[in-house]
Amino acid sequence: MSEPDAPWPFTFDAAGFAIRRAEAADASAIADMIRGVVATSNAPDYPVDALLQVIAGYRKERIAAALRLGPILIAEGAEGLIGTAALARDRIEAVFVLPAWQGTGVGTALVSQVVEAARGRGVRVLRVLASLTATGFYRRLGFVTLGAPVGERIPMVPMAIRLD
Repeated sequence: MSEPDAPWPFTFDAAGFAIRRAEAADASAIADMIRGVVATSNAPDYPVDALLQVIAGYRKERIAAALRLGPILIAEGAEGLIGTAALARDRIEAVFVLPAWQGTGVGTALVSQVVEAARGRGVRVLRVLASLTATGFYRRLGFVTLGAPVGERIPMVPMAIRLD
């Protein structure tokens, strides 16, 4: 359900960041930011070889393809790109926030925007495969764990929240 011409709400937050819908020109910066966040934020929970595998998957071309499939949001601060999140059907994907901005409300604001978009599309249960690093974040937002982590090399925790 792509919405190439629909404007995403552009919001300013008192914490000094704005959220907008990503454009094709943002793909390289999004990929670079995600790779950096994975290398730092996820390092305590995953072995180096698993992190390298995840990092290799986030290329400009992958982000550009994802932009054609559905909305990707980016959060920007004075220094540029500080966070991202995406909605793919009934799933939240690629929620990443620079370490310096974690805990400031950026991730919560991004997920809130994705939740509202999902509601608008009639999604009743929004799912996420959360990294081991992010499960506490999603729990604080009301997501519940659906079972044991999946994936042998890169375990991810299936979580969901009811939207109806």
